[in-house]
Amino acid sequence: MRRRILAALAALTVAFALPVQAEKTAGNVVDDSTVNASIKAALFDNKNTHSTQINVETYKGVVQLSGFVATQAEKDAAGQVAAGVSGVKRVDNVLIVKPQ
Repeated sequence: MRRRILAALAALTVAFALPVQAEKTAGNVVDDSTVNASIKAALFDNKNTHSTQINVETYKGVVQLSGFVATQAEKDAAGQVAAGVSGVKRVDNVLIVKPQ
């Protein structure tokens, strides 16, 4: 039962994590890539986040965090870290807290 719930949550996460492909320009892609890399580096440097389990997607400055974290505090920290990166307009934090 637990595996089915996790599989369903993972499927939802993947569905929401797919970036929108329309209206991408070379400038947007470069800017979004820079923001993405900056967020990943900030998550890696932050002692409260385990970035290997966090996926980051950016489109026109809107960031989506997906994946799995151990605690609500880690989810909150990841959202705060992402929001603090230059160029981020909004953070959609859909990280899932793994059941213990």
